Amino acid sequence: MPQDVSLSKGRPLAVVAHNAYQSILQIWNLSTGIPVSTLNISKPATRVVLSPDGNRVAVIDAAGELEMWDVPGSKQIHSVHPGLPLFGDGNEFESLSFSPSGEYIASWAQGRFLNLWSAQSGTGTQVSFKSSRWAVHTAVFSADSKSILVGNGNHLSLWDVSKKRALGTFENFQGEKAGAVKAAAFSPDGKRLAMSLDLSHGSVWGIWDTGSGKLIRALPSSSTGSGYWRGYFVGLNDWIDFSPDGRTLIRNGYDDNTIEIWDSTSYSRIGVLRGHSDKISYAAFLADGIHAISASRDGTVRLWDVAACKELVVMSSFEKGREWISKTLDGYYASSLKGDGYLNVRLGGEVYSIDQWRTTFYKPQIIAQVLQIARSGTTSTIPEPLTSLGQPDM
Repeated sequence: MPQDVSLSKGRPLAVVAHNAYQSILQIWNLSTGIPVSTLNISKPATRVVLSPDGNRVAVIDAAGELEMWDVPGSKQIHSVHPGLPLFGDGNEFESLSFSPSGEYIASWAQGRFLNLWSAQSGTGTQVSFKSSRWAVHTAVFSADSKSILVGNGNHLSLWDVSKKRALGTFENFQGEKAGAVKAAAFSPDGKRLAMSLDLSHGSVWGIWDTGSGKLIRALPSSSTGSGYWRGYFVGLNDWIDFSPDGRTLIRNGYDDNTIEIWDSTSYSRIGVLRGHSDKISYAAFLADGIHAISASRDGTVRLWDVAACKELVVMSSFEKGREWISKTLDGYYASSLKGDGYLNVRLGGEVYSIDQWRTTFYKPQIIAQVLQIARSGTTSTIPEPLTSLGQPDM
């Protein structure tokens, strides 16, 4: 099962972390559906974030350290230990995010501090929230990387990244104190902010104006939640992402294993992506704005046609990432040497080993075609499903 997933918005790459006594980071090429490199981390990873250009991956390991890795060179660049005096409270890192420009990394721990790092040098500065008795629990960069949303306790504020000062605060949700921010995303023009919050009575979400900090629209949530403490302590987070043109939003319906599609101008739900069998752990638009990628506790990473509400490719790894498979709903697949050993074919009441159908279904070129269509943003025809299987190879 993937421990964490992150997408590079600038290149067709995604990183998937698989944990055991150490962590194996697979870098997947989303143009072919094939892993292109592997990074071996000495400790299990709790959080991974791929840089916008896909050349670096930031990792928080089980010891709470922040590591930066060079993807093409498969080597560690630098690491930062949370016990340094910079961190005040001396707590281990909990999460992090890359700025869209790739220049900064924001990290936060259990203390009342947000740390901004140079992604190149690993040197950092600290933004302190000593006025709050609550820990920092989220930090999200704006699309231009000039500002960052910081949530700590029931306080939500917008900060200037270069000047390290607050620009303003956000209005409480319908008169209530804001709970932990479970997910947040800036619109591409930076004028709006979508946020999902945990309040005392459950999960809610809405759209805010970033200039005034005012709530524009409160929206219904399919996630029942179980109150603020659920999101804060356990870390059961939602995911929200704007399409590159700002017209569409996707967010996970955490309790029902789905991803909702919303029109960001009419504030109406226009579709649902269904296919995962367990809770969503990641969801984001690809750069074309037509397709999205998601990950789940069901152990799969999936590519979607958002407009058609259609699943295109399911990517899975086995044996701690050593074996893998990418498969369409029609059964065409690409895999590692032993990856298709996890497949079989059911025909009527008979179940056959994939060995007897490999020549029919092993079609890496079809997987690549589907993914290349997704990357180009076109609606070219994908090969039709088989209507007759014929006879198995004997």
